Amino acid sequence: MEKLEAYRKAVAELGSASAEELSRHIEEKYGIEIAPNYIPLYRASLQEWEKMNRQRQAAKVVVAATTNDGHDAA
Repeated sequence: MEKLEAYRKAVAELGSASAEELSRHIEEKYGIEIAPNYIPLYRASLQEWEKMNRQRQAAKVVVAATTNDGHDAA
């Protein structure tokens, strides 16, 4: 398991916990060490990943709508 995935799961499990609590939980549960001072970086990375994922999903909807506009491509 990658560190970002462990961080994501820890946030899902603990909610808005402190960096120290998240760090301790990740190490105890997943055996992955993330220093508390790096937790804000993982928080920002996860937020950016979620934003990018939402944009990808929106783009898929737009592409599907434009390619399925009732006309055959043949």
